[in-house]
Amino acid sequence: MDSERQFGADRRPLAPWADPAARPLISIRNAERRFGAVTAVDGVSLDLFSGEMFCLLGPSGCGKTTLLRMLAGFEPVDAGSILLDGVDQGGLAPHQRQTNMMFQSYALFPHLTVAANIGFGLKQQGLARAVIRARVAELMALVQIDGLAERKPHQLSGGQKQRVALARALARQPKVLLLDEPMAALDARIRAETQRELKQIQHRTGATFVVVTHDQSEAMAMADRIGVMQGGRLVQVGTPADIYERPVSRAVARFVGNINLFEAVVQGETADGLVVLACPAIPGGLSAARPFGQLAPGQPVAVAVRPERMEVLPGRLAQAGPNMVHGVIGAISYLGELTVYSVALAGGLPLSASAVNDGRRAVQGLGLNAEVTVRIDPGSAMVLTA
Repeated sequence: MDSERQFGADRRPLAPWADPAARPLISIRNAERRFGAVTAVDGVSLDLFSGEMFCLLGPSGCGKTTLLRMLAGFEPVDAGSILLDGVDQGGLAPHQRQTNMMFQSYALFPHLTVAANIGFGLKQQGLARAVIRARVAELMALVQIDGLAERKPHQLSGGQKQRVALARALARQPKVLLLDEPMAALDARIRAETQRELKQIQHRTGATFVVVTHDQSEAMAMADRIGVMQGGRLVQVGTPADIYERPVSRAVARFVGNINLFEAVVQGETADGLVVLACPAIPGGLSAARPFGQLAPGQPVAVAVRPERMEVLPGRLAQAGPNMVHGVIGAISYLGELTVYSVALAGGLPLSASAVNDGRRAVQGLGLNAEVTVRIDPGSAMVLTA
């Protein structure tokens, strides 16, 4: 069998969410799920498109797994609706949907071999043995577990179990594959490799993957788009770059990546479109990129700056101008490709700045307890109103 043709290797360029005429594969409209007095999923609306890798990202208890189970049919929709290919999924059992779910525990049958685990759903469909054997062999090659067909789950490593579970979930060729914390059982050493492989498998199959994770780096590495959930609500949806570079709130900015947050008050606007702010932590004032929406003089806001968008200069300048502040290095963390400086500003406010270790000699004077001046790039400072 030509697996490349079978799995739909020739995919169109993927950005249908940017096309107002594109028809979503999944439409979630004002979906709610309540457990007594607790609303686990609170009015979520979302469109997902064919062939995309979508990650639901958020802390434990935010409702992301409950929403995934609603898509699978394991949890009912108390209000709102979920449509797949235009068909309302309300009342359909999990096996009646064109979805399949890969559980965090993998849920492999301990008494069955790898081949039997993968082919279990196909056997339930009543397919011929020859068809099942061919499909199982194809899937084992796809997830790179050739030679393990006769092993039992207890004879497999964590990574191998994950591959078996993935192959089993793909066996019935679902339109949508739902994955609940797929990397949770893997050690850090193999996570990055597995993330790349999962993305490659998703590309080859052409299926829509919806992945639940609390790991921001995992979501950033794999997703075409990310939906950030907090308190049962979907608070921001966008590409990894959107979420990282343009968070909509303090909460999203804190959750995705390292961030410095400064409280400030709007003063005005420059001729080139930067917002001018008064900021207690930065006596010389602060200019930042203008956000979407209106700002008014006197309006309290937060300014978010990523550590890598700051420059740490040795010494204390005679007079710090706008977007510059003095401090003292309190800690230095060498992380291989980066060095992270923890700088204490006047009044004790901590600030984190990072620099790439590019092989050149380190800047003189950036030692522990050294006085420094931190310069903030105005174009990289983000104004947040929520």
